Amino acid sequence: TAIKTSADENNSLVSLNPNLAKWFAHDLNAPTFTVQNVHCWSNNDELWWKCPKNESHIFQTSPSAMQQKSKNSWCPLCYESQKNSVKARNQKIKLMSLSGMSNKDIAKKVPLAPQSIGKILKSFAEIQMRDEKKIRQAEELEENIVSLRAEGLSHPAIGKRISKDRKFVEKVLRNRGITAQEQE
Repeated sequence: TAIKTSADENNSLVSLNPNLAKWFAHDLNAPTFTVQNVHCWSNNDELWWKCPKNESHIFQTSPSAMQQKSKNSWCPLCYESQKNSVKARNQKIKLMSLSGMSNKDIAKKVPLAPQSIGKILKSFAEIQMRDEKKIRQAEELEENIVSLRAEGLSHPAIGKRISKDRKFVEKVLRNRGITAQEQE
């Protein structure tokens, strides 16, 4: 027999949210928890859930968290899979564009409108320009650091003069094999 929790038949998962009750992993939560004795907004218990679209997607969270996730159609494993497939699709679009294909030709191979493909490629170009700008700034700052070090200034003095992008500069310097101790 199931152990009684805070829910009764008026505020149980199955009575208040039958769609969410479809996600409930009966076999993994029994005998302690059932859709009849779990309160719909319970925060106290991490219960097991199965995605109705793919029953191999099993995860654990509270009923309250499940209530708040995009109208009970949220599976963290489906979400991650979808996010990865969008990344892969966008990378494929970028490679096709780099090979000289037009947006219309890409649209024939990828189920998107040419305008959407244009927006994706524009965002790639903006990211690349931003990264190139950061690299140029880092190289300029590195040149400043080298000249300041040649003048005998210590790392903290350099840091005060170029503190805005300090973390980024230090990362670039680390990648080039220059440590904070070497800069002093």
